[in-house]
Amino acid sequence: MANRLLAADIHCPKPTSGSYLLPDLGAHAESFAKRGIYGSTQLCAQLLEETGVAVLPGCDFGRPEEEFTLRAAYVDFDGRAAPKAAAESSEPLGGDFVRSHCGNVHSAIEALCDWAIA
Repeated sequence: MANRLLAADIHCPKPTSGSYLLPDLGAHAESFAKRGIYGSTQLCAQLLEETGVAVLPGCDFGRPEEEFTLRAAYVDFDGRAAPKAAAESSEPLGGDFVRSHCGNVHSAIEALCDWAIA
């Protein structure tokens, strides 16, 4: 998911643990200003209204309000099937795994990326 965000010019540190991403959409600030979006709270509200994707503003986690950061969870998966498939995989988990076992998360990240670059 972090790789997909990076491909959409959304800075996102690759997670090493936990179940959250902290994307920074600052590269799209000019486009957001044209839409009347000037901070993370507005960013999250517009994203939810226009795409149905729910995330939290970065300012709720100590980031400045004027930053276009948000916090996204990626824990929506079948709690039995996904861990079993992960344990049985001999390859690093990637996009195919996410599409197969975390469909809602995959769809949300795609919607976020498409919306940000629109």
